[in-house]
Amino acid sequence: MSPGAQAPGGLFRRGPDETPAETDARWLAEVYRGDEPQLTPRAVLTGMALGAVLAISNLYVGLKAGWALGVAITACVLSAALWRGFVRAGLSRQPISILEQNCMQSTASAAGYTTSAVLVTAVPAYMLITGVRISAIWLILWTFFTSLLGLCLFVGVKRQLLHYERLAWPSSVAAAQTLRSLHERGRDAVDQARWLFAAASVSAIVRLAISNQFGWWKLPHWPEVVLLPGAWFGTPLRSLGVGFDMSALYFSAGAILGPRISSWMLAGSTLVWLVLTPLLLANGSIADAGYRSVMMGFAVWTGAALMVSAGVTSLLFEFGVLGRGLASLLQLRRRPAGRKDPLEGIEIPASWAWIGGVTSVTGIVLTGEYALGIGWGYSLFGIVAALAVAGVAIRAAGETDIVPAGALGKFVQLGYGMAAPQGIAANLLGTSIVTTSAATAADAAVNLKCGHLLGANPRAQFLAQAFGILAGTAVVVPAFQMIVPSADVLGSSSLPVPAAQAWRFVAEVVSGGLGALTPVARAGMVAGTLVGAILAVGEARGWARRWWPSPLGLGIGMVLGMTESLSFFAGALLAWGYRRRRGQQAEDRVVAISAGGIAGDSLTGVLLAILVALGWMAA
Repeated sequence: MSPGAQAPGGLFRRGPDETPAETDARWLAEVYRGDEPQLTPRAVLTGMALGAVLAISNLYVGLKAGWALGVAITACVLSAALWRGFVRAGLSRQPISILEQNCMQSTASAAGYTTSAVLVTAVPAYMLITGVRISAIWLILWTFFTSLLGLCLFVGVKRQLLHYERLAWPSSVAAAQTLRSLHERGRDAVDQARWLFAAASVSAIVRLAISNQFGWWKLPHWPEVVLLPGAWFGTPLRSLGVGFDMSALYFSAGAILGPRISSWMLAGSTLVWLVLTPLLLANGSIADAGYRSVMMGFAVWTGAALMVSAGVTSLLFEFGVLGRGLASLLQLRRRPAGRKDPLEGIEIPASWAWIGGVTSVTGIVLTGEYALGIGWGYSLFGIVAALAVAGVAIRAAGETDIVPAGALGKFVQLGYGMAAPQGIAANLLGTSIVTTSAATAADAAVNLKCGHLLGANPRAQFLAQAFGILAGTAVVVPAFQMIVPSADVLGSSSLPVPAAQAWRFVAEVVSGGLGALTPVARAGMVAGTLVGAILAVGEARGWARRWWPSPLGLGIGMVLGMTESLSFFAGALLAWGYRRRRGQQAEDRVVAISAGGIAGDSLTGVLLAILVALGWMAA
């Protein structure tokens, strides 16, 4: 296999009998592309520019609708078109290379996705409660240091989760496949590119038909959700949200995930919506079957507890690997003679993570203490919590393509409610340490996994992520200050801030600690903790290997609606059936179609967000 080559489906996997060193040596020989230009000025500047635009779009959409868009694939396609235009116009001698684009998408993703997270959740929630507008300089420092912390936390678990564990990494595979299709030639590459762009076109049309709100032009309407008729134990299925999300995004991600993880996500949602919700409605433990009542009543607490418990237990089983990584970071242990690390010359140096970690921790503690009203002890509590939550978020991104930062954040808010019952700043802004760093760590993992599949230099890509954090922070905070000149505009019809309203609600509910939760929520937390630990132990021990429940799949399914989980499962089932009929040759085509579905939906979503921001389309 030549450098840069991949196994079918695009994933380079650790062999069943290989040691970690053997896996790394094989990747270096078979996939790594050597010293090709990667972190070039044009790659970084293009990524910073695209990331800045997409960061503002995500900020606006987050404040309006409460959700954010992944921007890596969007940036890949836009940058390819941009540089091809430069070449044709004579402004550049050669198009941007695939590894330059890989670094570029890291910069754009870090700028456009992670840096806006705190500004659509914790900060507006704090303003809603207190009426206080935080100074721009302190917001810039807070956003930068919490994002930098996540990037440094990622380094400690990078090789275990990205190189050695056999996770699916749907978005990473989709991004890598998109980049290959944009650059490669030959019959197979052309065939995959055709399928990718055909799927992207269909996905884009569907997203446009779902979301467009032009007053002067309408596509035929395509329903975003199709709810099923009938009833379940006297409760209409429609009120339980049982149906399918009809966008291509979830079907495509499910096709890459495969039936095992998707089926356990569906099992988690089914347990919540078709078993526990009717039972709790019948005995009066929850008021109604609305999404907010179910999530805040018991589902978030149960699912988050399950994921945290499973994640921490898994980390304990990997103590040897993580201990060696920590020892390397702290430089407490020298490598025995004759045992050279195959990636020593290109892997992210431990000193970078160490320096960045000390800088971010110091910055968080000082900014919290002297500017935001968060005692240094509460900041350290958030930093310690981030150590565990970041690992869970990275594993969840690799296994299910979903980063449950919001659900895990509510769990952390409960911890702050117990430690500081009346400390609103600690509850909201302290929790943002955890959620921002977890989102940043997961974003870095997804992007560097894409680079790992393409044979990129991890040092170059790590620096690209850091440049993106700088660019995003510098742009998104001033944009927030312009969009939100005072707390009075928040919660209005023009700026409803739904995500921030959820954070505000949880902060007020848990201000009394565990006693403020309903009995069913407390019982759910206990059950989730026990089940998560048991499932993680079974997974680590290899019990019923193929059929053992995925704890993260189950936990994420519990904090999703039925429409999303059913669409994930349907996509996985369709891809499984196609593979069964066509054999291994169908693998690359499934990945190409799925990558196109993800790319088309995300590209169009960003385009529509920009049109909303310009006032050309209603939100």
